[in-house]
Amino acid sequence: MLFVGLLSFLLVLLPITAGANDNLVVQKSVPVLLFSHKVSPGLLKYQKNYDPKTTVPIESFEIISHELIDHCNSDTYIYVNIPGLRKLDLIEYEDELKFLQRYLNQSSTKLKFEQVKNLPEDYYSDLTTYTKDTCKFEGYISLHGNNSDDFTTYLDSGKRIIEINYSPLPDDDVARLQSIIDFDLYFREILAQLPSPDQTIILTSLHPSLVPERDYKSMPIFPKLFEDLNEVEKNNMILDVAPLTNKFSPKFSGMEDVPPNVFDIQFYNENKIFILTIIIVFVTFEILSVSKLFGKSKHSSQKPNPKKDLKIEEKREIYSLETEKEGRTVLTKVNKGKTISKDD
Repeated sequence: MLFVGLLSFLLVLLPITAGANDNLVVQKSVPVLLFSHKVSPGLLKYQKNYDPKTTVPIESFEIISHELIDHCNSDTYIYVNIPGLRKLDLIEYEDELKFLQRYLNQSSTKLKFEQVKNLPEDYYSDLTTYTKDTCKFEGYISLHGNNSDDFTTYLDSGKRIIEINYSPLPDDDVARLQSIIDFDLYFREILAQLPSPDQTIILTSLHPSLVPERDYKSMPIFPKLFEDLNEVEKNNMILDVAPLTNKFSPKFSGMEDVPPNVFDIQFYNENKIFILTIIIVFVTFEILSVSKLFGKSKHSSQKPNPKKDLKIEEKREIYSLETEKEGRTVLTKVNKGKTISKDD
């Protein structure tokens, strides 16, 4: 354990010792990283014949950044400014920038430029305006320093632009190392809170500082991540693959070409029993319906009328009362509509 601790201390001390012996010069170019979660076709041409020793003019870089934005294939565009960032920081502290490298590795499109002519301090302001006009974005979030508490998590699907102005990197090597580590954690914390992984990120320094002379030596940034570039969508969660379905097989041969016809002799011979059954059932149903209808009409014609019989009985009673008033004894016998009377 003592040996491991001593070795770690020496590894940290090496860049500090090397930096102490370097002469500082004014920074004339800055490193830039551009990466997108979704593939942005046509951008890898800027990496094929790219020489890390050359300095990319501002005009050329502006064309590249605009072309990346023109795809409008992200829900969030993140523009990161680390004041004082230099190429040596991305090389010497490669192991400390593990989350930055993870996001780079997961990106379908990624570009790197070791030396870009110093960009204007308001470059991200112009880039934000261009993004809003091109992709019709409305949301904008500005973060300052390395305090993630300033960021309010949102869960809606609105598209946003996030501008991060990180704290300037200190000149002291030990403090600079700690600041790099803090940034990597801060960067990961912000991106992890976004509701969508579809992000496009540009990272650079808009505030140049003094750099060691060896910063201008030909040293590539994250060589393992950029050694095999191709335009392949790594993060397509919805695959364009047709679902598996069973092949259509008709129950009867030829059914899909010639529709069935009851007048077809072959169809009749194959389904004779079924057709005869349908005919018999239909005829039987019709016979039963007709017989039931005639039975109802006959029954209704023979049915007595109770109202008519009641009126006849009332007339008979009135006639018997009138005969009794005349002082005669009337014996009335009603038998099928006849009346018999006898005097006392």
